[in-house]
Amino acid sequence: MRPYLEYLYVTMVREERERQAEHQRLVALAYRLRRQHRRTARRSPPGCTTLGTTSEIDIPGSNVGGVMTEFAQVSRWRAAFDRIGQRVPLVLLHGGSARRQWFEPMLKFRRTDYQWWLVDLPGHGESSATGGHYSLADVANNLAEFVREVIQRPSAIFGHSFAGQVALVLTAEYPELVRGLLIGDAPLSVGVQRAHRQANQEMTRYWRVLAASDASIEQFAARLRGLRIRHPATEIGRAHV
Repeated sequence: MRPYLEYLYVTMVREERERQAEHQRLVALAYRLRRQHRRTARRSPPGCTTLGTTSEIDIPGSNVGGVMTEFAQVSRWRAAFDRIGQRVPLVLLHGGSARRQWFEPMLKFRRTDYQWWLVDLPGHGESSATGGHYSLADVANNLAEFVREVIQRPSAIFGHSFAGQVALVLTAEYPELVRGLLIGDAPLSVGVQRAHRQANQEMTRYWRVLAASDASIEQFAARLRGLRIRHPATEIGRAHV
């Protein structure tokens, strides 16, 4: 067991350094994109759609149901997604350890002039795993292929948390595929990300040990339900139910 724990420690140290480097790159990308936006704010290019905040949009009280899940094989991964509506594509990307159903409560806010694409990130939900390829650049590359090959036209991108960071990289590396960018609750500060990781180190180690065990699905679920999660700001533990 000790060699395995030492391996986990070395792996976490290496990943921490890699994430710090990625976050520094993200901050630089965010500033670069903001400067570009300021230069073009008063004149949108042809075919470009500008999205406002929720308070700026006229929201109809519509509910959408009966969505059929679709699958598409894109390079190294099989993407699971829901496609709702027509016209301007808006891709909604969930955060880490979540899935596309996270956006279901938002469906009632959908405008009829946007086509919503709810996508499971690689290794999440019903999308296939991409073992060893989960860096921001890896996920951004996979999503770029999805937009290019499946949606087949430039899309507005909304990314929550981890996916917000991915959306920044996607926009910077593939600007021809992105017609609008929205970011929600994405940590762009190395300090904030470090605090979050430190507060959840115990949980992360537990996840890895549990994933490598021979526990059944029922045992796996029971152990996860009993896991305590610490909030990085208050450092107060709460039961994860």
